[in-house]
Amino acid sequence: TIIGQKNSGLKCQNLSKSPPCRGYYYDSVLDWEHDLPEADYLRSHNNAKTSIVNLVLGSSLQILPANKLPLAAKTMRNNKNSSFSKDQAKLVVVNLQRCKFYKRADLNIHSKIDEVMEALCRNLQLHEEIVKLREDYLRDKSSSN
Repeated sequence: TIIGQKNSGLKCQNLSKSPPCRGYYYDSVLDWEHDLPEADYLRSHNNAKTSIVNLVLGSSLQILPANKLPLAAKTMRNNKNSSFSKDQAKLVVVNLQRCKFYKRADLNIHSKIDEVMEALCRNLQLHEEIVKLREDYLRDKSSSN
């Protein structure tokens, strides 16, 4: 997929908003160059419907059929491969803006993904491992340039 943020050239003049809007409007364009591979989608769907928690990071959940994946566990019928009921399934969305299924999410976190994931890793006592992985990644990235 390709995502482009294109300045529309139109300036927002609505100063009654809080905070007031003084910037330009941008078009968000999402172009799919190819169809979603069916085998990957089916594997993702099977994983999603058997997960008690589905976590969405930085998505508006607008694009079909991928936007249905996080809801798979909450909408399943008599899933014999699952150890929980659809009422126990949870959807957590981390996105700066409200997404399409915000009313169906059990938890909406309007924050930056990095901040949320750092706090989550710290609470799961994974923070030091993540810091090391990040340092290794940055070192490998700089040595390849």
